[in-house]
Amino acid sequence: MSREQIKADLAILGAGSAGLVTAAGAAMLGRKVVLFEPGAMGGDCLNYGCVPSKAILTAAAKVHAVRKAGDWGIETSDPKVDFAKVREHIARAIAAIEPNDSQERFEGLGVRVIREYARFEGERTVGSDSVEVQAKRIVIATGARARIPNIEGLADAPPVAPAASDHTGRGTDWCGAGAGVSASGVRGHDHRSGRSACPCGARTGSLGH
Repeated sequence: MSREQIKADLAILGAGSAGLVTAAGAAMLGRKVVLFEPGAMGGDCLNYGCVPSKAILTAAAKVHAVRKAGDWGIETSDPKVDFAKVREHIARAIAAIEPNDSQERFEGLGVRVIREYARFEGERTVGSDSVEVQAKRIVIATGARARIPNIEGLADAPPVAPAASDHTGRGTDWCGAGAGVSASGVRGHDHRSGRSACPCGARTGSLGH
């Protein structure tokens, strides 16, 4: 089966934050852009990291405000956290932003979106199952995947990754490997919600600093 041959100014591998910003900017400058993404548009930031973790922090702030209301002379009972409903709140936050990162929006900007894995086939050539793209410039914006560290007993836990997307209140306490934005966001929610959480990072600071 022959593949479609495309010549472009820019080929981008990955439709997460970096790939989408690059694609939109180049398209607005009148460049011919081809964007490859086999998974969810918006990548980690929209679906697993930034947006879900901020939605979790918002919920945690509400819980904290109720618990501290007595400081302002307002009497309340201790709030109960329904983690299933918190997850629904996260889903609504993602859904509200999703159209901005959608295939339809980027195609409206003039970007050719290919929902397939791409691979290098030459110095300036990338290809997928259906297309071969010769581009003047190629941007690799594929991000990364969480690596399960080799810690004795961890496989029996079992580990969950990415934390923000799967964090639905399965247990009372948890400990996370990594202290970046997502892990710290989940920790902030759990701390204010009355659960014990301890993200652990190799660096001295949290949030990746």
